[in-house]
Amino acid sequence: MPTAPKLFAALAFGLLGWVAAAVLAPTLPEGQQVGWLRECAFLAGLVCGWRFMGRETGRGFASAAGAGLGCAIGMVALVTVGAAIYEMLEAAVRRHYPGPFEALMGMVQFAYKYVLMMGYAPFLILLGVGGMLFGAMTEAVGRRWK
Repeated sequence: MPTAPKLFAALAFGLLGWVAAAVLAPTLPEGQQVGWLRECAFLAGLVCGWRFMGRETGRGFASAAGAGLGCAIGMVALVTVGAAIYEMLEAAVRRHYPGPFEALMGMVQFAYKYVLMMGYAPFLILLGVGGMLFGAMTEAVGRRWK
């Protein structure tokens, strides 16, 4: 059921995903295309904000800030897994893998590579502070518009 906190959380975490992808984009290796990273991060933020953060209101600001941090982590995990699956499928189409198990291992390697790239301090600070701030703001929206 659509509620004001769900709508706010979806838009807020979508914005957080977009900005986080824009902050992370310059740290990607030379020659790697950014492609649809920002749009995928925005979509992941919409989904995580609506499904997870929007229903966590009503338990207090501290709980909402923690849920916002968890939502930001979930958003990053969703984008990371999606990007790893995409890279694996591109390599599989080029017949880079002899079998399906090797393709799955390749996907894990791609995900690990992306996780290592995310060790960029401004990116981590943005996700932590932004996730907690948007979580608390979602709680405020939930209290204002019940």
